[in-house]
Amino acid sequence: MSYFEIFFKDREELYNSFKSFDTKHRLRILDKLSQKENESDFLSLVTEVNFGLFLDQFSDSICKMSFDKLTPDWTIELNNQKIIAEVVRLNPSAKDKAHLDCNSANSGIIKFDYRRLASGKSRLVKKALKYIPIIEKYDLPYIICIYIDFHTWFTKDDLYHSLYGEKEDNIFNDRYYSHSLEKALYYSAKKEMKGVSGVLLRQSDEHTYYHNFSVDNRLNEKNKAIFLNWQRPYE
Repeated sequence: MSYFEIFFKDREELYNSFKSFDTKHRLRILDKLSQKENESDFLSLVTEVNFGLFLDQFSDSICKMSFDKLTPDWTIELNNQKIIAEVVRLNPSAKDKAHLDCNSANSGIIKFDYRRLASGKSRLVKKALKYIPIIEKYDLPYIICIYIDFHTWFTKDDLYHSLYGEKEDNIFNDRYYSHSLEKALYYSAKKEMKGVSGVLLRQSDEHTYYHNFSVDNRLNEKNKAIFLNWQRPYE
């Protein structure tokens, strides 16, 4: 059986939602999925579509649009503002996957490497930096949509602390902060996430949003309010 057949087997409702979305936006998604012969490529496209389905619920329009030589996964129109969204899927590392394949009953062998989530070389940061040229040129709000596979063992709290910093009372420039900013991707001196308006997490079919509260956030007030409906409570 193909990955397409395996994935949609006994999942008629999910198939119909993909088909409806595909027909509505003329994206040939089902054709593309049926042609995927690599599991990683197949799941990446599934993840992209799942975020598209979510964004489509409240967007005025959603499509594929190129800006110069870059084409984000999704461009949505919402309250007279174009917003770009890029999807990233965080799977178990190759080493962890090998352990899981050989020791399915033993979860204790997984070793957390938070650099995969929060370092300057993480996929999250690479996605943030990739679109800075068009974000600044066209003044575009940018949402990174991240799916974290259960077998990575990272949680929504891990993502929270990666973006906002660990909880720690401190004073910086005569202002009080409840978190350590030094390693917070949103607010560190490296400004690696300066162009990102927010990060939208999908995990176990649940969506959680992490707003960038920087004054440079490009989302207009109406759109901030919409995304904040899914905001993870700030500690």
